[in-house]
Amino acid sequence: MTTDVVLCQNIKQNTCAMKTREEAIRSLIGATRSRAIRESITALIIIFWFAHDLQSSVAYSPAYFGSILMIAAAGFIMGMLWCYTLTHDALATHPASDSSFWRAAFESQAKLLSNVPVWYVAPIFVGITLQAVPTSPGHFFWFVRYEIGLVAICGFIVWFNKVAASKLRTEAREQFTEAFA
Repeated sequence: MTTDVVLCQNIKQNTCAMKTREEAIRSLIGATRSRAIRESITALIIIFWFAHDLQSSVAYSPAYFGSILMIAAAGFIMGMLWCYTLTHDALATHPASDSSFWRAAFESQAKLLSNVPVWYVAPIFVGITLQAVPTSPGHFFWFVRYEIGLVAICGFIVWFNKVAASKLRTEAREQFTEAFA
């Protein structure tokens, strides 16, 4: 009789763990979709903004190349985000109990966030720097202050995404350790 009670408690705990895991998976799916939508709207605004700037830029000037780079970077960033976006179809084809798949999904999202300096910050930093390069004397110190501010903003973006990646990895470890223990 006591073994039945222990077995029943274990089944209840596993069901509870499954609900928690499924909630975590749904949360991850929702987070990737909302991030992709939010960043896509921002990227479209950037594309239109720099396309407008491109029309008034002097051909082959740093601002001209900066505008082209920003347009390309915005499109590239949208593509990267939508390639890594998880959908509810993934949950339909891979149940929450498929620990290896979902652990890999969490890890790929964490890796995407960890690599933000390469695929997100670098193209934007170079494009904005080219846009701001002084073309007349006397603007150098303004440019240096501008770049210091830009470095601070980019540093914050990198730090913020590294923290988010760490949280995702921790959540994946908590949710999927029993599958690999």
